[in-house]
Amino acid sequence: MFGLVDSLHYIYISIGSIRATLNPQQLADLWQGTLIDEYAEATIIGTTAITLTLIGQASSQSDAENKAKALWNNRNYNIK
Repeated sequence: MFGLVDSLHYIYISIGSIRATLNPQQLADLWQGTLIDEYAEATIIGTTAITLTLIGQASSQSDAENKAKALWNNRNYNIK
C-alpha cells in the first residue's frame, strides 16, 4: 500500500501481523549504508537472488545468493 502523509511519500508493508513504514529518506540511508537494517538487506538480497534465477543469470540457489550479495555489497553508495 502506498500513502501520502504530511507531503511525504510512505510505503506501507504488511506481512501477517508485521507492519513497517519506510519513508524515502530511510531507503536512501539504507542504500548509502548509513542505516543498518538486516531484515531490509535480506529482503533486497533475496529478491535480487530470485530475479537472477528467473532471468537465467544463476546456476543454482547458492550461486544466485552469492551474486545477489556481491551486487548489494558492491553497489554505488553515492547514488541519491
